[in-house]
Amino acid sequence: MNDSPETTNDFYEEVGEICSQLLRRDTEAALTRIETLQRERPGAAEILYLMGLAAVTMDEFGRALALFEEAHHTDPNCFEYSEVLANLHTRVGNLTEGLYFAKLSTTLEPHQHVHNLLPADLSNYFQSLEQTVPPRHYLNGMVKLHGHDYEAAVREFDRQLKLQPDDVPSLIGASQAEAALGEFLPAIANITKAVELAPDDADAHFQAGCLCHKIGAFDPAVYHFKRVFELEHDSLEMLASTFACASVLPNFDRSVLNDMEAALQRRLEDVPARPAEAAPSTERKDRIHVGYVTNAGSDADFVSLLMPLLEFHDRSRFSVHLYQQTEGRSTYTQQLKNLADTERKLWELDDETASVIVCGDEIDILVDLCVPGRGTRSTLFAMAPSIIQVGMYGANRGVKMPGITHVISDPSTRDSVASLLGDDQCLETLRPGLYGVSPSFILPDITPLPASNSGHITFGAACDLASLTPDTVDNLVTLLKKFGESRLLFGASGRTDAYPQRRIAELFDKSGVADRVVVWDDAGIGDGRLPDPAYWSLIDIFLALGPTAKPLRYADALWMGVPVLTLKGNEPNTCVVASMLGSAARPEWVRHSFDDLLEEAGELSTDLDKLAEIRATMRDELKSTALFYPKVRVQELEDLYIAMVDARDAELATPD
Repeated sequence: MNDSPETTNDFYEEVGEICSQLLRRDTEAALTRIETLQRERPGAAEILYLMGLAAVTMDEFGRALALFEEAHHTDPNCFEYSEVLANLHTRVGNLTEGLYFAKLSTTLEPHQHVHNLLPADLSNYFQSLEQTVPPRHYLNGMVKLHGHDYEAAVREFDRQLKLQPDDVPSLIGASQAEAALGEFLPAIANITKAVELAPDDADAHFQAGCLCHKIGAFDPAVYHFKRVFELEHDSLEMLASTFACASVLPNFDRSVLNDMEAALQRRLEDVPARPAEAAPSTERKDRIHVGYVTNAGSDADFVSLLMPLLEFHDRSRFSVHLYQQTEGRSTYTQQLKNLADTERKLWELDDETASVIVCGDEIDILVDLCVPGRGTRSTLFAMAPSIIQVGMYGANRGVKMPGITHVISDPSTRDSVASLLGDDQCLETLRPGLYGVSPSFILPDITPLPASNSGHITFGAACDLASLTPDTVDNLVTLLKKFGESRLLFGASGRTDAYPQRRIAELFDKSGVADRVVVWDDAGIGDGRLPDPAYWSLIDIFLALGPTAKPLRYADALWMGVPVLTLKGNEPNTCVVASMLGSAARPEWVRHSFDDLLEEAGELSTDLDKLAEIRATMRDELKSTALFYPKVRVQELEDLYIAMVDARDAELATPD
């Protein structure tokens, strides 16, 4: 022990008094005294121990363990340091470490000068063994993750990983939360470690696949999604989400996708039967009952698309029910609740109970607006609590999803979606398009054309690595070479770490135009996840040359007077911007070949006066279009719903 001559009784008395303060949970005052004592005796084992006790009072158990272990390392013969490690390790679930220190404690002697070091609740190893509980920080992290409080979730998972660095569920959860925050570097590190530690964990591979897709690592994403189907045999939600995510990967092997579909269909055979009291509604009522199921009620972009649906339904003809899969309550979920006639927290219910609730609400049309991933209800839809069950391509794609009877597309996506439909699915076409939004209140007034001052065209592109397929990168390089003085500015991403900038630099490194490619430092607004609208003042033309995951960015560009040029492809997610431009009455900016797109870009780029006029006048012109007058879209959707119910009634009236 630390019995050096310079140690005084005053030091030990102060240690004892501080310890008493901490045991009374008077942490703030104790920390002030610890700081003073630390200046006198830096590195003393007693100081480290007191700091560990302070961390315990603040529920920082990972930090507490680290400090206690450092105290033990400094004075390995002290009973109290070993004993508190035995109890705390055991309480948080580190049973092997707890047993080691418990055995070690039997060989050690108590501190010679301070006799009140041990808290009563950390002094009995066998009592701690009986009180071992599931990892609290992990559970708190999952609650925050489910509630979309990603920053708090990261903090909790980090605390758990300080306690158990190899805890795979915490590594997976941390990666999910970090990816949602745009913190790609730690997200990659955590999920990589999780897969290495648990190569047969389907959850780890699902998160790895989603993250790989998000960062444009398409081949690894294919590998991880295939592994999910090899490993997962129980969760229909996991398999359906994996199939949906895999189906939008660029150049995905169709035979592999067919194998996934077959496995998904086999799993459907084990779906539990719908309860007898959950008979679907078959009676025609004064108002059609439509129910929307969503797990994305905390996503600003998704809420912007969903709110008009709830707001503009004609209540004389429709009763609107919201089935909330988004856990917790936020400003967004409250807004959605206020717009619905009825809101139910579906996430609290198992599938059988949920099916009874849906049938009790006499739902005529059940619409799946869950995005693939956490919180989907594939089993509920597979149980068919409604005769008509709808998937919207713009929300969760719906194609070949369990229980979905109708998939809604629009004129721009219809052909590409039709080729992917399941055998028993009907395709409906929503005119003029899938998207209709109210203009964002965060978008400022129109700014002058940047090219008027810079003398060159600045093209913009979404800083979305999932859209940067090899073909997209090649096309962007060709465009920059054709317009030799032009620049390419990636942005509209919200706050991210340095990974996207580094990855984009790698993609364009040997292109010959790397010096003209820049990633804008987007600090975001609010919590950082919404893009800073100042980006739109920096670009002249916005490009959509690949798959699109964030369609609202293109609506924002149009509202800011920025022309959007898109290359419409053969896959549904390459037709999204074409759909928006159709609704915005700007079909001339949709091109079916890259050569045609270059020609249109040339026409816009060479006439700066015309480009400036478009920028100044387009907002007023857009106000009356379906894209920014979403009531039109809702009215068209209602007509589709009425036709579906009419067809149901006619079929029910027809003798077998």
